[in-house]
Order: sequence, then C-alpha cells, then structure tokens
Amino acid sequence: MKMMNRLLVAVFSLSLLTSCLDELGPTGDEKPFENTYNIAQDTAKLVNQNTDLYKIAVREGKRDTALIEKPDWSKELLPFIEAENFNTLGNKPKYQIDSAYLPLSKIKVYRYYSDKESAKIKEAVYEYQNGKLKRAHFEANKENIVYKFDQNLTYTAGRGYSITSSQNVKKVLDEAFSVRSVFMNDSKPFRLTFHLPDEKKLMVRASLKADSLVIFNNLERIAIPLTQNGDSTIAELPVFQSELHLKISDKRVDGYWLNLDKGSDYRIPVTGVLEMPEPYRKAEVDFSGKWELQIIEEDTTMPAIALFEQSGSQLYGTIRTEVGDYRYLSGSVTGDSFRLSTFDGSHAFYFEGALSGSDQYEGSFYSGIHYKSELKAIRNENAELRDPDELTKSTEKQMNFTFPNLAGEKVSLDDERYSGKAVVVNVMGTWCPNCMDETRYLKKLYEKYNDRGLEIISLAFERESSFEKAKPIVQKAVQDLGIPYEVLLTGYTPQNAEKAIPELDKIMSFPTMIILSRDHKIVHVHTGFNGPATGKAYDKFVKETEGVVEKALK
Repeated sequence: MKMMNRLLVAVFSLSLLTSCLDELGPTGDEKPFENTYNIAQDTAKLVNQNTDLYKIAVREGKRDTALIEKPDWSKELLPFIEAENFNTLGNKPKYQIDSAYLPLSKIKVYRYYSDKESAKIKEAVYEYQNGKLKRAHFEANKENIVYKFDQNLTYTAGRGYSITSSQNVKKVLDEAFSVRSVFMNDSKPFRLTFHLPDEKKLMVRASLKADSLVIFNNLERIAIPLTQNGDSTIAELPVFQSELHLKISDKRVDGYWLNLDKGSDYRIPVTGVLEMPEPYRKAEVDFSGKWELQIIEEDTTMPAIALFEQSGSQLYGTIRTEVGDYRYLSGSVTGDSFRLSTFDGSHAFYFEGALSGSDQYEGSFYSGIHYKSELKAIRNENAELRDPDELTKSTEKQMNFTFPNLAGEKVSLDDERYSGKAVVVNVMGTWCPNCMDETRYLKKLYEKYNDRGLEIISLAFERESSFEKAKPIVQKAVQDLGIPYEVLLTGYTPQNAEKAIPELDKIMSFPTMIILSRDHKIVHVHTGFNGPATGKAYDKFVKETEGVVEKALK
C-alpha cells in the first residue's frame, strides 16, 4: 500500500511540474496545471484486477507478446517514480517551455524540455482538450560512451498507459520492450475499423459499456444505446436511419454497419479490438495549416479547403467545401503520409494523402463503399471559397408555401402564428449531417430571438416521398435533436427540391437557409453550412447570421 501511494503521488507530481515554473520565466500565458485533471484517479485503476498489461519484447528482430494478468505497476513505472525528486527544491534542472494552441480541436499543448545531464526527465508534453488532460508524455534517458537506455511513458486519459524501453550496450546487447496497460472497468476502450474498398481501413475510437457505445470523432461524442437481438447487439445511431449490428466479447467486436438511408443491403463490415494505448510519436512531416484542395471525380473537380492541426503524429481537422464541411476528422501521420477519418452514423469518411512535392500532397477520399475520388492539394494560407451568401439567388421577392407537419396539419406562412414574424426557413433532410449541425445552431438562434418575434420552419426533403414512410424518419430526428419549431414534410425528394421552392433559382446544397423579413420578403439566402468543426468559418457565419436576423426583426 505504501508503494502504491508513492506511485500515485509520483505520477501525479509528474503532471504538475509547478515547481519548475519559477525557473521557466514569464511566458505570457496562464499556468497550465493549476486545475489539472487528476491523473492519480486513473492511476488508481491499475490495482483493479481487470486491468491488463501486455508486455511486448523485441530481440534481434523477433517480437514476443505476453499478457501479465496481475502486473506490479510500481516496478513498471520505477524510472518515473525515481524521477519524482526532479520536482524537489534544490534539485531542479532548468526547463525550457514551448506551447501551442490548436483552435479547431481546442487542444492546448505544453512542452517542457531540458538538455541538462541532471534532468532524468528530458522532455514532458501535455495536451489539454477543453481544459482537461487528454494525453501526457515523458521521456527519460541515460547515456554514456558504451551504454544507452531510453524509456518513454505516454498516458492517455481514461484509456491507459504505454511504456517503451530500449537499451543498448555496444557489441553486447540491443533490445526493446513495450508495456501497455488498458483501463478495464465499466467502460472499455475499443478501436473500431470499417473495412472499405481497396483494403482501406477507416478507424475510430470508441468506448463500450454494458448498455451503450460512444463513438469519438475528435471533439464530437456520439452516445448510442445498445439493445439485444438474439446473440447480436444492435446500436441504433441517433438522428439517422442506420444501425451497427455487432457481436461483442470482452476484447473483440465483429459485425457490420447498416445504412438504411442508402438501402437495406448497404452494409460495411466492422471489426473492433481492445485499444492498446499508442506511444507518443514525433512526426517527420508537419501537415498543419491551410491547404487549397481539389476533390476530383472523373471530369468533375470540386474546390475545397483542408484545415489541419497536428500534435506529434496525431492529426486533426476538417475539410470545407462550398456546400458544407466534412465535420470532425482525426487520424495520424506516418512518414510523409497521413490518414484521417470520421463516422457520424450517416457517413463513413476516409481521407489519405502523401507529399508529392514541396507543400503539396496527393491522395484519395472514400465515402463508405459507394464513392471514391482523388485529392490534390497545395499549401495556401490565403485560399478562399466563393461567398456562400452569393451562390443561390432568389427569383421572387416574397415567399410562401403550404406543407403538412408531423401531425398531418397544413402549415403555411399565411398562418396567424407567422403573421408579422421574421422567419428562418431551413431547407434540410434528416439524412444530412450538415443539416444536423445547422439544426443544433438554429435551436440556439430560436432560443435567443423567439421572444422578439423570430420563427423557424424546417422543410424536410426525404429520400421517401410518401408522407407515411417519411413521417417516422423525421419524427426520430425531431426527437433526437429536440427541435422546438415546426418541421414540415414537403413530399419531395432531394433531387426535386427546386419544384417545392420556386422562389430560388436552384437548390445546390442541403442545408440552405432563407431568412424572411416580418412581411416575408426574402432578405438573405445562405448556401450550405460550415459547422463548429471549421472554427473561424463557423464563428463568422454565426456573427453574420445574427446580424441579418437583427435587421429582419426591425
């Protein structure tokens, strides 16, 4: 017990580094560890009998893996326990500090490093996301003319540890060890793989409990309840018409994703394994920044902008187009190549690319099993897309329509409820993730301006034109998203949307937002939606939209 207490204090003290701050000098930034996440709390889980430890040894190119069911963590973490005195007054090496902020991912990175021989910890890297510790990495080494010993520890919050060690004695010994722990309590960390054409593997992180599954797409968390159907487990995705059909064991998942929006036979094989925490890796290439991108399919080219952020070998970001964004992407960099993916229940997106020259990359984009295109990009911090407020034009000054709501009642802009009210008309479909994101924004807009005279109406264009077939699909989205305003079923499919809204010259994107004044004149049309994953583009949209609404309410 005494050793475990010492272990907890030691690992927690590594997370603080506060006693080094006075030697670092002023940084012009907040102190990063005043309200740090309690690493000791997760470290305590190591004494749980369900915590597994995998030892991987590499000798002369041969790899052996062994499962240690009751590991002695005080032994495994000994080099870092011994290093606790680097926080002790009078025995502090001077550390330099670098910091960086990844605004799209809301990740703050702090890096402490020292070249002093007395520093047992040569480098420490901390990543905080939304103020909570996401990952911590420590490097320790000893070296002389005949002997070299390196040991690295990476802690991933809520998932586990990875420890890599290597030792080399000239002409005598050269071996490497890897130790990985997985926190196994009521929630198990899994990595799900969607098997796409051309042997491509779209991978997403997940957490599995007895009654729920959580999918992680960078900042996005998708909580999915689980139900049993014989020997299979069904995960019905929120909002969309899709399901995961899985067979789950302690350390493995097998099954498929069924996307009913694309048909009852649209299935993608899915496998999953207990996720071994990955060691922190530095990358040879930095893909972070803004890229002018072309998405090429045969003779058609779609302009886009890739926004990437990178910490070590971890890559995050999104891709903007003139009709919407590809939402929350995450992945990794290996050598001069990268992979990014996301799964939101409606789409399974996979991007890959490799440098093809100075500040250029080429690659491929897969959407599930039905679509593939080529990618060509050049780094360009000044890249811009066309103004989304200028892409769709109104052909009439006034707007009106009549469509049924979910109760089958006819709703029109001429109704008393909308008389003298400014109205936002949201052209959408429940199959569309960008529409889901815009709906979440419109809920906030409704809460802010409804008591001042703003109404919102969504016009749903479903793949099912029949009212009876479309109704339960739309009801599910309304319930899952908590939509407080009317959603009307147009009876038109997305391909025929222009017939339902003759007041516009075209419908080139779902969603499209139309803002009407109090006398229901069209004052603004916005094509597509760049959501929260796009950072500044989203912030600009919110500011400009609220400015238009303010004028429409006058």
